Amino acid sequence: MFSTGIVLQNCSIMPDVELKPYLQTMKTYLARPWKPFSTAVFLNKYIDDFVQRDEYMIWNKTQPNTEHSYFAEFENIGPDADYNKGKMGKRPY
Repeated sequence: MFSTGIVLQNCSIMPDVELKPYLQTMKTYLARPWKPFSTAVFLNKYIDDFVQRDEYMIWNKTQPNTEHSYFAEFENIGPDADYNKGKMGKRPY
């Protein structure tokens, strides 16, 4: 098992100005497991309404990398932050 990961705390996830014209045609996910033990935690942050609300994205169909990955959210705010309602939670893949 690897002991690496990322914690994003007290920040904002918002679309770049150049992405805004494409928000209706492109999906954006909060996290995607690039490696088998991918880990990310999102705490006390603002998440704008362009992030897919209900799920994380798999890496690909033949190598989803979801079995040992861990993504969690806690006490986030914003239009797409209501998934866990203040409790530590994981979105499905």
